[in-house]
Amino acid sequence: MPYEFLTSVVLGSNGDTIDSGTFTAKKFLYAQIQANATGGNINCNLTFDSVASSKYTICEYIDGGSFFRNNTLSNTDNLTGTTSGGIMANVYITNTDGTYNKTFISDGIENTTGAGNSPNMKHIFGMFEQTSQITSIQANNGSSGDYLAGASISIFGADN
Repeated sequence: MPYEFLTSVVLGSNGDTIDSGTFTAKKFLYAQIQANATGGNINCNLTFDSVASSKYTICEYIDGGSFFRNNTLSNTDNLTGTTSGGIMANVYITNTDGTYNKTFISDGIENTTGAGNSPNMKHIFGMFEQTSQITSIQANNGSSGDYLAGASISIFGADN
């Protein structure tokens, strides 16, 4: 299944949200998010189509530990841990039109040491309750710092 490039946004100044803007709906989406911190800690949760209500359910697995389940969240929960270093996440989304639940799988890492050689990994799978296809993705920082200018989100999509 070949993915096509849909959009990419790079922050021009420090901030807490990277918004993809509107893109063409595709049955399958792939999002890449990367950011470094400035002035405190950062993490990354996503909202789809700017919906920040109780429509997200996730299961998460952190660094070989136990599974945790969270229901009726207002976002995807943190795809990465909270750190003063860098973060990145790769998110695969099934985005079928007319189905009630959109499913997603995320692999995220955070660099807690600043050296880049001992990252923590976080795996999440979940669902988003919405019948229409997702046409925008927001990467949100839920911690005390900001994303450093240059943080980015890139979206790719496919219909087969």
